[in-house]
Parts: sequence; structure tokens; C-alpha cells
Amino acid sequence: MTTIPKIRVMILAGGQGQRLGGIDKGLLEVGGEFQIDRLLSAVNAQTAWKRRGILREPGYWISANRHLDFYQQRDPSAHVYPDALPGFAGPLAGIATLMTAARHSEGYQEESHWWWILPVDLSHLPANALSLLVQAVQQGAHASYAVLDGQPMYPCCLVPASSYDVLAPALDAGEGVRHWLQVVGAQPVDLWPDSLRGQPVNFNVPEDVAEFSPESSVNSQHPLV
Repeated sequence: MTTIPKIRVMILAGGQGQRLGGIDKGLLEVGGEFQIDRLLSAVNAQTAWKRRGILREPGYWISANRHLDFYQQRDPSAHVYPDALPGFAGPLAGIATLMTAARHSEGYQEESHWWWILPVDLSHLPANALSLLVQAVQQGAHASYAVLDGQPMYPCCLVPASSYDVLAPALDAGEGVRHWLQVVGAQPVDLWPDSLRGQPVNFNVPEDVAEFSPESSVNSQHPLV
């Protein structure tokens, strides 16, 4: 059985938000809160930290190409980096930048570290999302990624630190997160409870924000399986 002793949490907040008028999605106000704050609260509420004895490395790792000081203020111990590649090169570029920086950080041990990667614009994050992603790995998957309301959400995934080794070839080939996860051998995991059917999965267009129900929390429960 694969063990996952330590997890670094990576938040991808480096996009342009073009379909939302160019807003930085982490600064999007939803239900009276900044979206980044909603997501960080939901991450902290994950049942896996207690249920499975998983240790989270202190300090979030955040990919941001704007408002770096704002993101740093959310967590003074956070590691906030802009993409090494210019021109809003996409989520895989943000992943590569943060993984590269982590490899040079104190206490890095590739064999014991995993990454839980999350896009900042998720509308809901079930409280047992991490438990389910971990469970897939412990049952034999090399990595896992979320399926939300029937849609694969590739940038929401759990991957070993060794997946860094195939990042550069994917970037050089102009590939995205989906291709990278295929090479890594990631398996899909359904994280969407029936209670959220019809809710927007993430915030891409103004209609998503308008259709969002504030009664449905970002850390809505999902039945454990």
C-alpha cells in the first residue's frame, strides 16, 4: 500500500480570468468572501488530516501572476511565486514553477512528499475530498484527480513529488495538465455529492457566480465511501 506521509498544498491562482472580465479569481468575492479565503478554509477543514494521520507541510504554495502581496497576506508562511514562463502560460507552468522552487527548499524529500493541487476558482470542495483522492492512491493509483459533476477537473489532483520528472517534456511539447496526469498514471475520483448537482463546478463566467447558491458551502459534505 502506498503511504502518503506529507502533503504540500498548491493553489493555482495565476490565470487571467478573461471570461470574468480579467479579474484575478482569487480576489473574486463570493458570498461576501474572497474566493481564496473560501478555498483555504475548505482545505483546512479536510477530514483526511485527522482521519488518516496525514501531515500537511506548513505554508501553502501559491501560483500567482498578480497581487502577490495579497496572497502572501492570506498566509504569512505561504510560498507565493509568479510563473517562470512569461505570458500567462497556463496551469502546468504554475505547477512547474512551484515544484521547482520546492525542490530547493529546506527539508525537501522527494520520496516522502506529495502535492495536493487545487485551482483557486473551485465553487465547492467537499470536506472529504482529500480522503477520497488519498484512498485512490492507497488502492494502487499512481496519482488521482477530481471528477466534479461528471466533469474531469485535472488541475485538482494528488500527485507524488516524483511527477516533476515528466513536467519539462510536457511543457516543451506544449501539453497541458491533462496530458501530464496521463503520463503520471493518474486515476479519476468522483468528488461531487448528489446535493450539489446543478451547481457550478468553478467560476469561469459571470453566470457561474450568479447561479452559485450561498447555502451550499465550499466544504459541503460528501458521503464517505
